[in-house]
Amino acid sequence: MGGAYTAVMAVAGGKVVDGLGGTVGGPGYYSLGSMDGELAYLLGGFHKELLFTGGAAYVAGRPELSPEDFADLAEKDERARMAWEALMEGVVKSVAAELVIVPNPREILISGRLCRTEKIRQELTRRLSTFGPVRRVEGFAQVATEAAQGAALIADGLAGGPYAGLVDVMEIRGAAGTVFDHLYVRDSAAIKQKYLG
Repeated sequence: MGGAYTAVMAVAGGKVVDGLGGTVGGPGYYSLGSMDGELAYLLGGFHKELLFTGGAAYVAGRPELSPEDFADLAEKDERARMAWEALMEGVVKSVAAELVIVPNPREILISGRLCRTEKIRQELTRRLSTFGPVRRVEGFAQVATEAAQGAALIADGLAGGPYAGLVDVMEIRGAAGTVFDHLYVRDSAAIKQKYLG
């Protein structure tokens, strides 16, 4: 659960086998998450920055709030409580959806900016524990985010460093494809031509 987006990934045999997040998942702290196609149509053309709005902080009506202050406000303010529920329900729904892919998870790992907030972490742990044991990922750096640390491990492995085995197990070198691979809407050929050549 990062500052903007929330992502849920299913891992089996050391590989990411499915996932939901960003603009294909529940709301994040700042981001709307999934956007209804009718809403996208009504908005017409819009800047990508719009995707970083509409999340829990915006639902609460207080996008300037820190996650810590948001968690406190949700205990006494009805609008913030609604935002809190939307955020939590979005994560739980995404995890429940991934149980179709990995039905008996060994554990559920949580990480990210929001999981450093005690009240958010405790509530997530409580709600997700119905699916399996919940554990917070402990990083190896004090300054970098969990996502940045993961990227560093992958970069090290791709460069043949000590984490090369991790890259091999994850089969990252064999990863391929684009967001356009399974696009079947009308005019998809023109969209692919525009961006892929």
